[in-house]
Amino acid sequence: MLVLREHPARGGPDVDEAQLADELPDDYVCRVCRVKADVGWDRVVQRRLRRFPVLAADTVVCVDEKILGKPADPADAARMLRLLSGREHRVPHRGRAQVRGAHRDRLEREPGAFCELAKPELEAYIESGEPTDKAGASRRRGFPAAVQLIRMSSVTRRMS
Repeated sequence: MLVLREHPARGGPDVDEAQLADELPDDYVCRVCRVKADVGWDRVVQRRLRRFPVLAADTVVCVDEKILGKPADPADAARMLRLLSGREHRVPHRGRAQVRGAHRDRLEREPGAFCELAKPELEAYIESGEPTDKAGASRRRGFPAAVQLIRMSSVTRRMS
């Protein structure tokens, strides 16, 4: 398995995931996913690995077309969770399989809604450490507190 990640010794991450000016969430996940797949394929070729398909993906949480990245610290996580509390949001994600010059993409958009978060629930969730490396300071699956805090609506899918 070839994994792309941050490499401080090489001067930074394999893929720059900074959002471009005026870039919408769907466009962002499409671009970043495409770049991840391209970089992954380049690594396969450079390292002369067997030419199996490269799989890449990216997911964001957004409110009113504003992407909520990973929180910088617990205070930022609390800010994001308060923003999400009691309202709907979107979770666009894209996957790409790439081999040689060919690729297949899939863009999915999951609408979601947070229940109203009481201060003790929010504080307990932040103290758990769970939101520190999650887009929008939350995730749909995994940690039981997150499942209790988040109420997801039906999933809308679109192939592109």
